[in-house]
Parts: sequence; structure tokens; C-alpha cells
Amino acid sequence: MLAIRAEQEKTIERGIVLSGGGALIKGLKNHLSDETGVPVIVAQDPLHCVVNGCGIYLGLIKTMGH
Repeated sequence: MLAIRAEQEKTIERGIVLSGGGALIKGLKNHLSDETGVPVIVAQDPLHCVVNGCGIYLGLIKTMGH
């Protein structure tokens, strides 16, 4: 339970990062921020950041021999 609380506190402090196509929905960022009271930002390249992250992960799997 304490680990969950710590993660919630980090999210409240650091905010939420939107990625993927949904991040580009007009007004979503402001709506989420208004409703949660938590800062919300859109990733620098929301359409590619998810696939780029997956590519990095797959590369790590290959280098680790899994």
C-alpha cells in the first residue's frame, strides 16, 4: 500500500504525460488537468513516442538475451 501511495504522490507532483493519438484530442489536456488538479503535458512527439519506446524495449530484450 505504501508503494502505491508513493507513486500517487509522484504523479501529483510531476503530472501526467499524454502520448499516442489521444494526446492530440482538442481540449483533453486542459480537461484532465481541470478535473484532476494535476499538471498534464503532451509528449514532445505523441504519435511516435509509444512506438519509439517499444523499439527501445525490444532492443533491450535482444541485448539481454531474452
